[in-house]
Amino acid sequence: MTPRRIKFHRSSNTADSRLVKIRADSSATKNLMNLPLELWLEIFKLLHPSDLLRLSRTSLQFRSVLMSRSSEMVWRVARSDIPKLPGPPPGLSEPAWANLAFDSTCHFCSRTGIRRIDFLFRVRTCGACTKNQ
Repeated sequence: MTPRRIKFHRSSNTADSRLVKIRADSSATKNLMNLPLELWLEIFKLLHPSDLLRLSRTSLQFRSVLMSRSSEMVWRVARSDIPKLPGPPPGLSEPAWANLAFDSTCHFCSRTGIRRIDFLFRVRTCGACTKNQ
């Protein structure tokens, strides 16, 4: 079972403004996950493609929705909000294009902070993997 988050509020009715603990209601997050799929898709359209990538990695439900071909429009709308970002090349899906454009990990060794993209092979590689691969 996951631990509950605790919010702290300053009590305004006391002179010393002590912090008061308020536990977050876990039923609020349960209700959030029960929203209709159409509403989720509208919310997803407002996000940046990098946020969609991160969200797809948080749970199996989000992954199955965001990585399905039926949510291609969600990725397209999210990408359209970014000026000068072209569409994916032929043979590359919208999520794969977003991963290539916005993620910063090497596709071979998972080293982070990598900015070098090989557009010919459609991979992001670090210096060591570029030499080895």
